[in-house]
Amino acid sequence: MLALYGFLIIVILLYLVLTKKTSIHFALVIVPIVFAIIAGFNFEELGEFMGSGLGNMLKLELC
Repeated sequence: MLALYGFLIIVILLYLVLTKKTSIHFALVIVPIVFAIIAGFNFEELGEFMGSGLGNMLKLELC
């Protein structure tokens, strides 16, 4: 089911950006958050996901 949500995220992102319905920044932030909530994750888990992703990105930047 998560793979289907991932595919739908990509399709919706492409649609929103290519038809200029929203800005790229809005679409890249809001659409994944909405689908994560639909998939059953709560806000605490989303915060942990975002924190670990930023932590991994910072490790790459510092190397």
